Amino acid sequence: MPNSPLRVMLAACLGACLLAGCAQTMVNSGPSSVPPSLSWIVQVADTGASTTVNGSGTATVPRGTQVRVFLHATSSSGVKTVTDGPFIEMGWTCIQGNIGQNMTADIAGSTATQTPNAQNQVDLDLVLFHFFDVTVPCNAGFSYSGGAISINGKATTFAGKSKTASLVIKIAK
Repeated sequence: MPNSPLRVMLAACLGACLLAGCAQTMVNSGPSSVPPSLSWIVQVADTGASTTVNGSGTATVPRGTQVRVFLHATSSSGVKTVTDGPFIEMGWTCIQGNIGQNMTADIAGSTATQTPNAQNQVDLDLVLFHFFDVTVPCNAGFSYSGGAISINGKATTFAGKSKTASLVIKIAK
């Protein structure tokens, strides 16, 4: 997989950081600090097709694929933490006639935190990454009816200003 979309994307991000220098700012923990903004990038691993959701919203992915989800937090005052938990909820329904089965999975969320360097500078951005397999199987004799992944994100600046956003990823038939 020498030219996979993820490898190309990571190489491009690393190259951009090395050439331009990653954007940094002095920690602003005072009243003039700017709350963070949140966005989500949902990418189908097989095709590289992606959807960007600013703030809260919905994206749809095909069943039977693998999906990358990035939660991106940014603030000109610096983002101290970004989290997508404590749990990520995944659920789907399978039916046979008038009988339904609900399947669920609670996936542990994660947190990224940064600390200022010796010059009291931090990156403007923090990103969390998750990889989901949306094969969502059904028991023998049952057919897939629908499903979704629900994620709640939160970012906080060094001044304690925070922003939340939610993402629902619908798993298409």
